[in-house]
Amino acid sequence: DRDVYRFSRRGSRRKLMLDGKKRTVLESNHDCRILTLPTEATVHLGYGLDHRRISRSGLTELEAEFRLRLHPEGTGQDVQLFQDRLDLSDPAWKSASVDLRPYEHQRVQICLDIEGAEDSSDDSEGKLAYWANPRIGPLSTSDRSQEAGSDPFEALTDEEIRTTKEQLKALGYID
Repeated sequence: DRDVYRFSRRGSRRKLMLDGKKRTVLESNHDCRILTLPTEATVHLGYGLDHRRISRSGLTELEAEFRLRLHPEGTGQDVQLFQDRLDLSDPAWKSASVDLRPYEHQRVQICLDIEGAEDSSDDSEGKLAYWANPRIGPLSTSDRSQEAGSDPFEALTDEEIRTTKEQLKALGYID
C-alpha cells in the first residue's frame, strides 16, 4: 500500500505554491503520526518559508525553527533527529534526509514541529512556514552505493559514535 509510509492523512495536507513550485504541505505546525518503520528507513523532508506571504505581511524579520522528533513505542524516549532554523536570508525552501535505520521495524511516533512563524495579522491564515508531506522509505540506491565499502562510523562525531554504541548495547545487539 503506497499510503502506508506517507506521513499525513487526507484532510491534514494541502497543495500550495511555494518558492515557485506547487507543493503538498502539512496544514498544522505540529503534526504527529504513529507507524512501523520499514527496513533501511529514511525520512525525506522538505520545509521552508512562504517569502511572498511574509513580504506581503510587512514583516522584515522572521525566524522559524523546524524539528523532527521520534518516540519509540514503549520506551518513553523523545529523540530529536533533526533541527534547522530558517530566517529571511535563507533559501525559501530546503530539503533534508534523516536516517531512521536505528529504529527500523519499530513502532514509533514521528512528530514534525515548527516554532516561531505564525503571522498575527487578521487577514491571513496564520502560516508563514511549512513542512512538505514527508516521505518515509528505504535508502535510495545512490545512498547505498555511497555507503558501500566505507566504514559506517567514519563520518560520525565521537558523540554520535558513543550514542550509537549505547543504543546498540541497550537493544542487546552488542555487549
